[in-house]
Amino acid sequence: MKTQSKRKGFTLIELLVVIAIIAILIGLLLPAVQKVREAAARSTCQNNLKQMGLAVHNFQSTYGVFPPSRIKDVHLTWAVLILPYMEQENLYKQFDLTKQYYQQPTTNGDPRTKEVKSFFCPSYPRTTKVSTSGDAGTGTHTPGSCADYNTISGSQERYNAPSGVTPWDNWRDGNGANGMSKKSPNGTLMGEFNFNHISDGTSNTFLIGEKHIPAKWFGVGMGAPSGNGGDGSIYNGDLEWNFCRVAGPSYPLAMSPTDTSGSAGTNYHSIFGSYHAGVVQFVFCDASVRALTPGIATATLALLAQRDDGQVIPPY
Repeated sequence: MKTQSKRKGFTLIELLVVIAIIAILIGLLLPAVQKVREAAARSTCQNNLKQMGLAVHNFQSTYGVFPPSRIKDVHLTWAVLILPYMEQENLYKQFDLTKQYYQQPTTNGDPRTKEVKSFFCPSYPRTTKVSTSGDAGTGTHTPGSCADYNTISGSQERYNAPSGVTPWDNWRDGNGANGMSKKSPNGTLMGEFNFNHISDGTSNTFLIGEKHIPAKWFGVGMGAPSGNGGDGSIYNGDLEWNFCRVAGPSYPLAMSPTDTSGSAGTNYHSIFGSYHAGVVQFVFCDASVRALTPGIATATLALLAQRDDGQVIPPY
């Protein structure tokens, strides 16, 4: 009589070997998957910057000038003005350019809280995309959509002005009136400028870059009681670090997402930085996007931040 052989199962040792092999494979594959994910996120970020650069170009083609950093007195920023050139015409129409930021109509929903996907880098680990505190309004805080990008205001934070002129308003608006020179703010989105004013060359001048914002300050504006977060609404021009930043001496690129670099460690809310490994991306005035290493010399950074310094930029 023929006996039926019993099917043999895994022994404990064999099972442990299989588990070990699977663990090794996961350990080998996981970094590769993470690298692919980060490469995709960085590519998306690059495309976001490219879109904003082209939007500024189209704005200048339409009006003959770059969008100002903000509309004086109304305080709506360049980010609002380029919306029609980023396939956001409907959102743009919800803003009233004659009304102050804090008095925008909300009949069809609040446009200030509307998030634009291209204003966010997927590498930033955001838990919120709407500012939760720290605008410059009085009384109740006015929520507004944040962004992971800011324009460049040049290599300095303040500019001198003749007696009786408020340099802060002129700096933000790029206002050439009241004796303020249009060349005082040496950034690119500061007022009535166009390509003719970029004497250093469009390929040598920053336009917009990734802003430095530690994760603990996501959604917190500069004027927050808990600290200077620098992550208020991109649409709100009432606080400078919401929409523009500085690059140069005392304003280096952040070395890491948690960096507090700057003059005595106090300017981290006004510098550029990113959540990419070892690079910070900028779109230049020719709409090209380039990645810079955080360790770039601040003197070189200052030359890239200025549109008319007349200096030769060293290799970087």
